[in-house]
Amino acid sequence: MFDVRFYVDSVWTRFTKFLMFGAMTALTGLGPMYDAILQKDRGVTSRAFQGMAIVFFCLRMLLVIQYSMVLWYVRRFDKTMLPLLLTIFVYVLAGFGFLGTWLQNRDVTSLSGDQGASKVRIWYGIICIEACATIVVSSVWRILSFKHTHLVERVGLLTLIVMGEGILGLTKSTSYVTYGTNVMLFQETGIVGAAVLLIYMMYILYFDSVDHHRFGTIRQQIWTLLHFPLHVCIVLTVEGSTALLLWNAVRSGVAWVTEDSLPSLTNPAKIPPNSAGAGGTFNNSADFVASINATYKEFSDRYHYKNITTYYLPATFSLDLEKLAKPKATFNTPAWVSEVQPTLTKMTAYFEYVLYQNFGAEGPKKIEEEKDYAKKVQYYEDGFKFVTIYFYIAAGCLLLVLAGLYVFGRTKMTKTEWTSVAVRLFGGMALPLVTISAFIEKNDDSYRFVFSYLLIPLVAVYYLLVITVDNVIKAISLRHNRRRQVKHMSYVSSLSDEQQHSTGSYEMSKNNGIGMHGSPELVNAAGEEDDDAAALIHNAQKVPTVSITGAPRYAELVDQEHDTEYLGGDGMHEFRTPSLHYHH
Repeated sequence: MFDVRFYVDSVWTRFTKFLMFGAMTALTGLGPMYDAILQKDRGVTSRAFQGMAIVFFCLRMLLVIQYSMVLWYVRRFDKTMLPLLLTIFVYVLAGFGFLGTWLQNRDVTSLSGDQGASKVRIWYGIICIEACATIVVSSVWRILSFKHTHLVERVGLLTLIVMGEGILGLTKSTSYVTYGTNVMLFQETGIVGAAVLLIYMMYILYFDSVDHHRFGTIRQQIWTLLHFPLHVCIVLTVEGSTALLLWNAVRSGVAWVTEDSLPSLTNPAKIPPNSAGAGGTFNNSADFVASINATYKEFSDRYHYKNITTYYLPATFSLDLEKLAKPKATFNTPAWVSEVQPTLTKMTAYFEYVLYQNFGAEGPKKIEEEKDYAKKVQYYEDGFKFVTIYFYIAAGCLLLVLAGLYVFGRTKMTKTEWTSVAVRLFGGMALPLVTISAFIEKNDDSYRFVFSYLLIPLVAVYYLLVITVDNVIKAISLRHNRRRQVKHMSYVSSLSDEQQHSTGSYEMSKNNGIGMHGSPELVNAAGEEDDDAAALIHNAQKVPTVSITGAPRYAELVDQEHDTEYLGGDGMHEFRTPSLHYHH
């Protein structure tokens, strides 16, 4: 916001850029050390929190200095004093707000989960308030507005960078899936394609909503402010898809282990589908144990990124096999089933935990401290269920923010454009309800949905539906406008020559509160240098005298050799010399 309005190439500016890069590096180093929900941390979290608070404070003070420099150079212009002072005051308050969070905890060596989370909420509150305050100041005092700056391009590039970071995360997860197993299923390939398609459709939905010719001064600034939640939603959506890609790979492995390879917990004597003689039952405990041993070896070959022997030690595995080989109860009796189930459950937990490690899945810190592998696996499952929830909520909120960008990025919207906004709003509300209802119901259908391959493709399909509806609506609107043009052309052709021809200097009479007078230069209705509602007149001296009722808010005369076109917000207004053909 500072650069697009006040950037001047100088030694001082380049020095401040160096300081900004230093601050970014500091945040990059401190960020990974800070965990808002960490319970036992030996003070690392507290030091990282304090360091981030100091960096935020220094950044605000740097902005105060930069705005003060601007204030000094424009001190003779009375209209600039108050808005610049207010902007400086906003950043001073924000800076001391960050400093206050550091002073409050400078002697604290450890932050519990609740304390850490509360500090993050304070930071977000400060950031939101200062952003809104800066926008309000520039909206009230137009001299500090972003009109005629390259803010839209800069924000668009930043959005593109955020999406690009999502691609980098996606490639990282894809590499884990590729290196984690030598068996590549078509489901994983399709899910990777759906994740890439999802990011690409985010790109389309965002950049198709940007219309540089229909920004108002206030609308442009609200549009800019909406990028704060937009970028958060993009990050959460792409990070959620990245995590769910690993989740699907893990679930494929778990399905192979529990359903196709290891004996069933409910009916251990039944031969698994991947074993010889599948569909029958084992003859004795020796065959039962041999099948499990074969699964252990095949698992090592199938999932090789993290060796199973590192986690499920061969000695521990041999002891478990020995328990299963020498049961007290008779084979394939209810007593035998009850006897082998605990050991078989333990084995299954080991196999599932290794799968999470093999595919690089991340989980809470308490997984490392937990000794029970069944609980370790449960922590991972709970984490991925949470990812599923926030992925769908973020994807829905992203559509809601895109709807807001669509509205504030255009003036005088048509009915078809409002329909596009309605489709985004519907999707923004519907997508979160899909996953929330699945977790609330807790039946077989919801269970299959949460553990299915459709989590990412479902969102991608809906985004594709939004884009399709947009283009269908545009096509219908374009066809309708062409029909109206043909109808009016027929009407104009029926007029007499005297009605069609006009000579003299260009002048548009004042109708509906809009008056425009032609000149060789770029002017507007009010004769001012800048007015969003004014029509722009170019090469007006070449255009015949006309009088139009109900002129649109934005207009432009473009000389194209023999034709001169009048572009309006509601459609094409065309002038041809020497005959006048008017389309409305």
